[in-house]
Amino acid sequence: MKQQGFSLIELIIICALAGMLSISFSHGYTSFIEQVRKQKDVARLLLMIQSTRLYSINHSSTIVLCPTKNQSHCIRNWKLPIIQFSDDNRNKKRDDDEAILNRFAALSADDISIDYPKSQIRFNENGMANFYNGTLRYCLNQQIAGIVISRIGRIRFARDLDGDHIPDVNSNTPITCP
Repeated sequence: MKQQGFSLIELIIICALAGMLSISFSHGYTSFIEQVRKQKDVARLLLMIQSTRLYSINHSSTIVLCPTKNQSHCIRNWKLPIIQFSDDNRNKKRDDDEAILNRFAALSADDISIDYPKSQIRFNENGMANFYNGTLRYCLNQQIAGIVISRIGRIRFARDLDGDHIPDVNSNTPITCP
C-alpha cells in the first residue's frame, strides 16, 4: 500500500528542527541589528566631535560640544540633545551672546549607555582638547565602542588590542560598560 503525506513522528521532527533554526536565526539577527545601530550611532558621535575640532581650527576659536537640556548649560548626560557653540570669552559655558553653531538630536534610546568623563568636549583654535580629553564610551548590550580624544586633539576609535573582543583605550585599559 502506498503511503501519502508524513507520519506524526516525521512532522514532530521537522517542527523541532524548524523551531531550533528560527531561534538561532533570531539571536543572530538581533545581534546583527545591534551591531548596525552601534555603528550608526558611533559614526554620528564621531562626526559631531570631528566637526567641532575642524570648526575650531578653521575659525581660530574655541568651539564646544556639549549635551544640554536648556541650550545654555552643559550637563554630563550624553544622551541629551547636543549643541555646538563658540565659547568666545572662554568661560566654559554658553552665554546669551554666543550663537549655537549646530544642534544634534539626542541619542536617547533606553538600551544604550553613553558616557564621557566631562560635561563638554572643547577644542581651542589649534584643534587641541587640552584638559578636555578622555574616552567617550558607547554601550548597547554586548556592542561596545569607544572614541578616544587625546590632549592634542587626536580623535581615534578604541581597538581590541588583546583579542578579547572588547575595545581597549590602551594595552591596560579596556572599555567597560555599566
